[in-house]
Amino acid sequence: SDAFGHSFPEFLPKLQFLKQHPDFSALPIIVDVDMPQSHFDHLRRLTNNPLILLEANESLLCRRLLVAPSPAFSPVELLPNDIPVPEMPGLSPQAMRFLRGDESFDNAVPPHRRIFLARRKMKWRRLLNEEDIATDLSKLGFETIFIEDMTVREQIALFQEALWIVAPNGSALLNLIFADTKVKLLVLTQPNLFNWGTFQGPMDSLGYHSVCVRGEYAVAQDQKHSDYFISEQLIRQALAGMEMSEASS
Repeated sequence: SDAFGHSFPEFLPKLQFLKQHPDFSALPIIVDVDMPQSHFDHLRRLTNNPLILLEANESLLCRRLLVAPSPAFSPVELLPNDIPVPEMPGLSPQAMRFLRGDESFDNAVPPHRRIFLARRKMKWRRLLNEEDIATDLSKLGFETIFIEDMTVREQIALFQEALWIVAPNGSALLNLIFADTKVKLLVLTQPNLFNWGTFQGPMDSLGYHSVCVRGEYAVAQDQKHSDYFISEQLIRQALAGMEMSEASS
């Protein structure tokens, strides 16, 4: 329950099914008391049901328990198929629309900010030259953002105001659903770009488009969460290809 990349796109969408139950509004929701505050904030964006906070190593005996499945996952890659990777994602576009809720793209301030979502506080899949990249991007008007230090309302406002986003591959990019579809996203990733259809497929369906730049392993290995680095020149070339004129200088 502490992993945003699972809690947000896999567990919260269950509410769209549970809400169809005639008794749902009166039923409490059982959650982990140690969830990050942002997880509680997103839950409250979508429902006002009473909560039962379950402590670590605590059990709860229920007379009646309602459980909904995670939407839209089928392990088709385990069977012979010719389905393109972006068309067999593990996330549902319908679920992502549900998670967007009532948030609107029609803001008083049009998208204008250039943001770099830093990830240096992570302990795995680290972009090792992140500080050098942040310094170079600042010359193009990019702000370095640590999204985990922001409230949910601040995170939503940030993506609503974003015109350009550069970010290492990570769950923070799920906030893209709050951005205008005109936003330009450059994703920085390790060479073993894994499971990319899970993000790319539903985002394409929602009208978002992104470009990926693959870096080099920090240590030669093919692990799911390998550390890596990407040259600033390669990032600038990608931004220039996305029609950012200053990036080619």
